[in-house]
Amino acid sequence: SAAKESQPMFMFHMHMHVHVMFTHLLSLVKMAADLQGVSLIEKDKNGDILWTWSFPTIEDSLRDVIMRKCTLGEAGADFMYNHFKSTWYYLLNVLLDDPNDVVAFTVIVQAKDFNPEKYKELLCILGKEYSDSMFPPKILQMYMSVISKGWCLKEPGGERFSVTAKIYDKRRAFIASPLKAIINKFGIESILIYVALLLKKRIAVYSSQLDSLLQVIRALPLFVWHRQNWDILYPHVDLVEVELESLELRSGIVIGSIDPSIEGHTELYDLFINVSAGTVNAAPHAKDTFVLGKVHKEIALFMVKTAEDNNSNDQSIIKDLSVKTRELIANLKALVQEKAESSDGATSRLTLDMLRSRKVTPAMENFLYGLASAEGLSEL
Repeated sequence: SAAKESQPMFMFHMHMHVHVMFTHLLSLVKMAADLQGVSLIEKDKNGDILWTWSFPTIEDSLRDVIMRKCTLGEAGADFMYNHFKSTWYYLLNVLLDDPNDVVAFTVIVQAKDFNPEKYKELLCILGKEYSDSMFPPKILQMYMSVISKGWCLKEPGGERFSVTAKIYDKRRAFIASPLKAIINKFGIESILIYVALLLKKRIAVYSSQLDSLLQVIRALPLFVWHRQNWDILYPHVDLVEVELESLELRSGIVIGSIDPSIEGHTELYDLFINVSAGTVNAAPHAKDTFVLGKVHKEIALFMVKTAEDNNSNDQSIIKDLSVKTRELIANLKALVQEKAESSDGATSRLTLDMLRSRKVTPAMENFLYGLASAEGLSEL
C-alpha cells in the first residue's frame, strides 16, 4: 500500500520534470530559431573584397546592403550591427596575423532579434575558428550546433556558448544602454525625444562616429520602456534607394546615419538628433507636434534632475520614467472608461470631443490624442 501511496507523488514529480524539460526545449528552439544565416566576406592580398560564402542563401538586396556596410581595409568599427527590413545582422571584422591569399575577413550572422552582446560573442567564436582553419565548413558545423542544440564550444574542450544563458536575456540587451548619459547630453531637449517616441513619430539620428551613433540609438527605446520594442531601430542607414525604399511605409522608426546630408532629408523624419553637436530639432512640418505644455515641462525637469542625481542609474531612471508614462496612459484609459460607463458602454475609444470637454490647452489636446492613437485608444 505504501507503494500505491507513493505512486501519485512519483507521477507528480515526473510530470513536473517533463514540463520543465519541455519548457526549456521550447525556449531553446525559440532562441536558436532567431538565427537566420551565417556568411563570410573576404579581402585578398590584391585588395579585392568578395562575398565568398553563405548558409543558407541570402537575399540579393540584403547582401548588397551588408557589402556596403563592410569596412574591411577602412577605418571603422570591428563590430557593428544593423537592421534591414525585418532582419538584424551583425558583423565582425578580423585581420589575419599571418595572411596568405586572404588578409582579412568579415563574418556575419543574420537574426530576427536585437541582441548585440549575444551575437558579438558568437561572431568572436566563429571568427577565431575561421582564423585557425580558413575552412567554411568549420563555421557551418558550429553554426548548426547552435541551431540544433542551442550551444557550441568556444574552443575544443572549452566552455560552451549557449543562447539560453541568462546573460543573453533580451531584457539585458535592452537595458545595456546609457540612458542617463543620453539625458545628461541633451538636457532639457530630452523631452522632445521622449515625446517623439511616445507619439511614434519618425526620428533621424546623426553622428560622425559609428560607435557613438550605435550607442545613442540603442538607448532611445528606453524612453518608452512599456513597449520594449527595439525593432523600431534602423541604426546605420545609407541614403541610397534600396535602403530608403525599405523604410517608406514604416512609422514610428528611428533612423541612424553617419552621412551629414541626412539633416536635409526632412521627409525622413519629424525630429532630428545631432549627436556630434548635441542638439535636437523638430522638422519644419512637425513643429506643432512639439509644442510643450505644463505636463511636458514637468517631465522634462524630472528627467534632467533625476539624471543629474549621483544616486540614480540607468535602471532607476528607466523605472521612474516608465511610471510617469503609465500614469499618462492610465489617465487616458480612465477617461475612456468614464465615458463608456456614462453612455452604457457605447464607446471604448477616445475622441477629440472627450478631450475638449476637459478644457485642456490645444497643445495638450494634440499631445493626448496623439498618445491615445499611438496606444490604440483613439478613434481611427
